[in-house]
Amino acid sequence: MPNSHLGWGPRDIMIRLYRMIKSDFWRKIFALFCALLVYYEVSNKSDGVERTIQVPVEIMMPQSYINMTPPSVVNVTLSGRSSFLNEHAQLNKLIMVVEVPELGAYNFREYRIRLQKENLKGLPTFGVQVADIRPSELNISLDKLETRTVEIIANYNAEQELPHEYTVTGVTMLPDKVNISGPESQVKDIKTISTEKIPLNGVTESFEYQAKLRCPEGMTLDRSFTRVRMEIGKEFDTRVMKSVAVRVLKSPATQDDIHVELVTPNVDVTLRAPKTRLALLKNTSIRPYIDISMLQESGVYMTEVYCWQDDETFSVVKIYPARVQIKLTKGK
Repeated sequence: MPNSHLGWGPRDIMIRLYRMIKSDFWRKIFALFCALLVYYEVSNKSDGVERTIQVPVEIMMPQSYINMTPPSVVNVTLSGRSSFLNEHAQLNKLIMVVEVPELGAYNFREYRIRLQKENLKGLPTFGVQVADIRPSELNISLDKLETRTVEIIANYNAEQELPHEYTVTGVTMLPDKVNISGPESQVKDIKTISTEKIPLNGVTESFEYQAKLRCPEGMTLDRSFTRVRMEIGKEFDTRVMKSVAVRVLKSPATQDDIHVELVTPNVDVTLRAPKTRLALLKNTSIRPYIDISMLQESGVYMTEVYCWQDDETFSVVKIYPARVQIKLTKGK
């Protein structure tokens, strides 16, 4: 056959390769696969490099549990390719992932987890093996996840920040409650959540403020802010004016025809005013009195005491006694 003889030209070489691959094709594929396995196995151990690193532990918890243990790390010894073990960026991606199962009614306050090679995530498929894990077990503390609703309280310092004579007369928050979630052993003792400090420097008028909430460590809140209405007004106080003389208001027609004897000639008057104004008030600033202009006959009467004031910046809160006894005698 004239075409059966092949030379060594480019076309002849391609024909030879095709015939070689076609002859017993699957056995050659299997041999190639085995050769690749041998290569990877040899490459795994060829460097003989060993290195111990610290790897963080990530604990996957059921939603109803909380891990109370601080973050943990374990020492993992790796061996294999130096190209991987000397690459810090790759080593920093390694992490031990352990999953805690649902424990039901079991007493899970203390739980032991085992660390195995399969828990290490981030290793390449070939070339690096886990030689050792220390410690191989960790004890973790668990607690139940608890959620409760607590009141929000405003945090401010009116005494040191507000101008003289001004004070906080009222605080309104919307919302005034927040849901807090965390370990059952800690959440049960929390009664209120405070806002961050509300500034009052130089304030003389009421205002609204969006206040951030203070979240206790290890807890979560269902909101981060609340709206606060701060009512600002002048600071009032009370003062009792002791033993102020009671005056008698008579009808002009009977001015000289009636004699009045007061069994209780003096009363105590409680006043309310700005603090600085109270300090300046004197007994003469007020005039307690009784009105007998409607009384025409002699006798003993109980009459109500009123109080006249010449300054509208203060108000009369109380007069004691509120009623006094008088003896009225008609005629000179």
